[in-house]
Amino acid sequence: MELATFSTAIKYFTIGSWLFTVLAANIRLTFLFLYLRLFGQNKKLRYVAYGGIVFVIAINLVILLSLIFRCNPVRKSWDITAPGTCVHSAIIPYLSAVASPVTDLFVFLLPLPIIVHLNMDNRKRLKLLAVFGIGLLSCIASLIRLGETPSLYASLDYTWQLSDLILWGTIEVDVGISCTCLILLPAFVEHYSKGSSHPYKTPSWISSILLIPLRNRGSDANLKADCHKVPVDEADVSNSRPQSKPSSETLQPTEAMK
Repeated sequence: MELATFSTAIKYFTIGSWLFTVLAANIRLTFLFLYLRLFGQNKKLRYVAYGGIVFVIAINLVILLSLIFRCNPVRKSWDITAPGTCVHSAIIPYLSAVASPVTDLFVFLLPLPIIVHLNMDNRKRLKLLAVFGIGLLSCIASLIRLGETPSLYASLDYTWQLSDLILWGTIEVDVGISCTCLILLPAFVEHYSKGSSHPYKTPSWISSILLIPLRNRGSDANLKADCHKVPVDEADVSNSRPQSKPSSETLQPTEAMK
């Protein structure tokens, strides 16, 4: 391989590793914020989710900054002819490869105890568990990527070995993105499979989850009453305010004005 081609390939891989770190972090943060939206009434889960958000942001920020500023100047990461220095350390690739499956397991196992005890029939519960269960494929891909990391430094053909890491990294983020979309996918399929022109509707098994925080505030009857409640002061003022009628005495002209 020519030096110019090699530098171009390493440049694309380097920039891609930056984008991969940001994308993987955002996928995990999406799930954690979703848990706060769905199960935020559970105090233990809320605290654990906030802790997970801080951890995901911190670890990925460390990895991202380490990847960007590994060389001085930055372009020496892919241009070996450029003057400067680089920190040749395998700690960052291993840290990234280890952090991915750990955070994946944390993210996808966190809501399972609550989902198991939700007040819904088993069919709906299995659908919801299947959505989160597919996320384990992302964890498997990250574990395979971890296993491929040592061979990257032992191989004489660096660019060839990079292809395996890129492959499993792509599978990892693709599965994560797919899982974030699967929550609304049943409604999408149902809407277009029937050829309906009606507005989009969220499936009932998802709506029941989204309303969990509201149901914890009281019964459905009380919830409906709260939604249609009018402030007492405004209601009293509007109902008790007398309608002023024009006085016949003030409207009658006086004899002097005739």
